[in-house]
Amino acid sequence: MVADLIQQKRGDERKVIVPFNKDLLIRATDSFDYSLPEKATNLQKSIYSIRTNKLEIYDMRDLCLADQYEGLAGNKLGICKNRVGDFTR
Repeated sequence: MVADLIQQKRGDERKVIVPFNKDLLIRATDSFDYSLPEKATNLQKSIYSIRTNKLEIYDMRDLCLADQYEGLAGNKLGICKNRVGDFTR
């Protein structure tokens, strides 16, 4: 996802633009109905309705530009060389 978060102060024309560029890792999930819908909280109802699409975002990372990847041709994991930590999960 390549996006910008734009904040504007009320009554002022100044804007703050913050880059929000992320790699989203998505996987297929099983979906099932909540067994006690009358007792479900609003949060539980929201989660169950989203999971009916059978997809979930399980990780979000900073997006790397192509020239920052190590060995782009042979690197199937897409590990960015300027990242800190182990992202080979």
